[in-house]
Amino acid sequence: MLRGRTWEHVTRGVYAPTGSLHGVRARATAFARVLPRDTGYGHVTRAALRGWWLPWLPADLPLLATTRSNVHVQRPGLYVRRSSLATLIGGDVPLVSTPDALVEASQDLALIDLVALVDAALHLGDCTADELTGVARQRRGGARRLRVALTFSDPCAESRWESVLRLVHDLSGIAVDAQSPVRADDGILVARADLRIRGTDRLVEYDGATHRGARRHRRDLARDKALLRLGLERYGYCAPEIVGRPDRIIRDAEQALGLPHDPRRLDRWRREFRASSPSEAGRAALRRRLERFGRPGSARHRSVRGDDWRNAAVG
Repeated sequence: MLRGRTWEHVTRGVYAPTGSLHGVRARATAFARVLPRDTGYGHVTRAALRGWWLPWLPADLPLLATTRSNVHVQRPGLYVRRSSLATLIGGDVPLVSTPDALVEASQDLALIDLVALVDAALHLGDCTADELTGVARQRRGGARRLRVALTFSDPCAESRWESVLRLVHDLSGIAVDAQSPVRADDGILVARADLRIRGTDRLVEYDGATHRGARRHRRDLARDKALLRLGLERYGYCAPEIVGRPDRIIRDAEQALGLPHDPRRLDRWRREFRASSPSEAGRAALRRRLERFGRPGSARHRSVRGDDWRNAAVG
């Protein structure tokens, strides 16, 4: 047994160098030593390890794994569920397949969170839409919700907030095209818009923190002038606007399409938003659903900081 200041206790029979267990990836690697054979990380743990766009998760959610074996392993900070349907991918950090992880997550995630997760998996090439359609047709928990999410997914999305902004339009009945190329008269690519309202010259984009740097700002200004010369309008929205003023976003879209204002367009978006983790009510509901893996904050579970669920990707 390893003792002393240079070693940290992970779980029964497993130690790691002190200070080395920050983040989901480090913990998953350490806990992999006690996972039963035919077991892999699934659900949102699989998502974090592959760098998918996560919902807002409880900071002390345990690592989630799935096993095909009959060996029962539950330890502080780790929850292992059984499934005879899971397909496993071996390695130093074993995983369940992408379709299996997504159908597992579909049991707990609301539509907006789930669509962003599916978008990320497709965008990163971790699966195909046909593979997800196949698992969504099976009679298993989460399959029905995954089928719905697939109708709104788009592999062209490049970030979580871009997916959410697209859903503001889609759920309001406003058709948009993701990552729409814009070319000058000579065919040279001028820009690739996050979204383009179909049938209009209106480009809609998510403006995140990456747009704040001086170099990026100069490039954005040059691109915006090039778009104006082509007669195109660019409307950029930040996360607080997407969360707090979706009505303004849809009013802008109605104006671009020449449609009369109809406040009922946002009814479905508002229902789905209240259920999803960008809203306070949605975060609380997700936390309650995830408590079946072990009540967050209890002594049974070793804490994983909320930020640690991000930037955890493995190959």
